[in-house]
Amino acid sequence: MNRFDFLLIFFAILIVICSLAQFAVSTIHISTLDNDIGLDVLLRKKTTKDESDNIISEGEKSTVSTEETPKIAIFFNTFSTNDTKLSSEIINEQYKAINRQPLLAKSDIYYSRLGNSTGDFRLRRCTNLNSRKCIKLTEQAKGDELVTLVPMYDFCKENPNFTVMYIHSKGTLSQNFKNNRLRDILMKAVTSKECLDLPKDGSCDTCSTQFTYFPVPSYAGNMFTARCSYVNKLIHPQKFIQEKERVINQMKSEITMVNDSQLWLKTKLYNDTEYSFRIELMKRLNPETSSVSWLGLGRYAAEHWLASHPHVKPCHVFSLQEGNPEIIYQHSFKLGLFKDAKLTKISDEMSKEYSEKYWEWKARFVTHPWYSRDGKLYEYEKLYGAIPKADSWFYTFWSGFKINDPDWDFSSVNVENKLKDFVRWHSDQDENEKI
Repeated sequence: MNRFDFLLIFFAILIVICSLAQFAVSTIHISTLDNDIGLDVLLRKKTTKDESDNIISEGEKSTVSTEETPKIAIFFNTFSTNDTKLSSEIINEQYKAINRQPLLAKSDIYYSRLGNSTGDFRLRRCTNLNSRKCIKLTEQAKGDELVTLVPMYDFCKENPNFTVMYIHSKGTLSQNFKNNRLRDILMKAVTSKECLDLPKDGSCDTCSTQFTYFPVPSYAGNMFTARCSYVNKLIHPQKFIQEKERVINQMKSEITMVNDSQLWLKTKLYNDTEYSFRIELMKRLNPETSSVSWLGLGRYAAEHWLASHPHVKPCHVFSLQEGNPEIIYQHSFKLGLFKDAKLTKISDEMSKEYSEKYWEWKARFVTHPWYSRDGKLYEYEKLYGAIPKADSWFYTFWSGFKINDPDWDFSSVNVENKLKDFVRWHSDQDENEKI
């Protein structure tokens, strides 16, 4: 073999090697695109972890929607323990979820910093590469959700045509698998197009994942979107706790003695609705014997606030009737089992059949009339001077509860047994309810 032949073979081998290398690079590039991983992943070997956290990939950075974008403002209540690294990672993860939604590309974020504020707040990621403003509301060592809900309420008074999103850094106080899963599904709900672009006909006032009917209308986890036009109907969040206490105390003062055969006492108030209470059961409304989270006292008032109005028109995504797992506080679930977000109006979903099935199990927790239909009607009337309209989903929901069924056991023994289960169950719940 002469030198010329050797050179031909050498160059042929070199061409083959270059072709294979180019194919491998293309394969890697396609793979990263298929997995929605941007250039930041390829660069990560050349950057420190702190530097990579500040890189926003093209897949993450939201672009402005070509459709008519609803006016949305985001209110973010953040908390950090002394483990500022963990808190920062959770908050950063929530920024990413926001930045992936085109409808939020230019939505300003109003945030509060509670607890240890020395950690990195990832302001670059908050501003989404300067496409939005990030406005600090407050920075303080102690506080609760009201420090963010009050400015949100004030914002709605000035901007009635807006939709607001309220989120908080769930899991920064108690970091565990269950809190992480709950935060993930809540963020998936409130950043969904379904919850952000609510129907123009006004049939939805609020949206989040799996609306809870009992013991109080609310959304598990208390992250939500809401129309400002509805928020403006609510009692000021700062005054809500005092109003709740006033109504409970007023109810206690308007009861009279009844005999042992009566669990409910009929009492006429200021309209044609009949309310009913029993004096022997009043002790069950004390924080010592009843769940403060169910009464809506203390910090729990913030969770009762959003759906406290009698005319609320709630909607949700990830409905149970769509085949999604049930979201239960302090219970684990698999995110992969949830279907795509689909907006469901509670007024459309509620039926007598649904109510009857619901109360087959839940009725055992109604250990006091305050938690019954009449208790809710009393609370509505005393808080807002109104009750749900005749065609409201509220009455359909309560239609399956056998309060007037003669076969329903209201005996003292049965009530006491229910109370024991109730107190034991709620003691466990209150013990586990951490931010």
